[in-house]
Amino acid sequence: MSKVFDKSSIPPSLRERQRSEREESILTVALAMMGESGYAAMTMDDLAAGANISKPTLYTYFASKEEVAVRAVVRTLEHGGEFVDSLSADLPAWDRIEAALRYMFEGKFVHRLTHFCTVRDALGPTIRAHPEYRNEYERLLGRLIVLFDEAKRDGTFKPELETRIAVQTMFSFLRDTEYIDLIERGESGANGVVDTLITILLDGFRVKETR
Repeated sequence: MSKVFDKSSIPPSLRERQRSEREESILTVALAMMGESGYAAMTMDDLAAGANISKPTLYTYFASKEEVAVRAVVRTLEHGGEFVDSLSADLPAWDRIEAALRYMFEGKFVHRLTHFCTVRDALGPTIRAHPEYRNEYERLLGRLIVLFDEAKRDGTFKPELETRIAVQTMFSFLRDTEYIDLIERGESGANGVVDTLITILLDGFRVKETR
């Protein structure tokens, strides 16, 4: 019986690794630019300069500014999924939920990784319908749903709440730009926004302890 050849088992060549590292570097620069000045202000000229490559070289990696933005947002979702995966299975599900919430909310409001919302708002249905974005978004949601269902089973997450809606609520809070406006106007501190929103969510999700 012949064995099936698995291409995924072949280690990447030096050229493939170098290309992957260069692509990651470009996306890091793009994320920083969009976080600082927004999607609309970012140009391919600025991105090439920021990544220390020529504009023609940049176009060998990404065909358009839109493609850069979509891939950068997808990479952000991948980072979120990697963080959730890195949480120890020995931790209670509720502790992992709180850690995941803090990671995402601090990324948005403290570290000001606002590119996720600025790109989504700028590209609208285009990015939401993009298969790469949809796949990674659903993968991240799936990871979080697993955590919430585990918390349901151990009695910490309210069983009457729909898990998907609870997870979606977290993302609704992240997408609301009013909180950034409050921070920029000095009406609230970034850490205060994070702590308040996390407390509101967790208190709403958690089973009340009986005395």
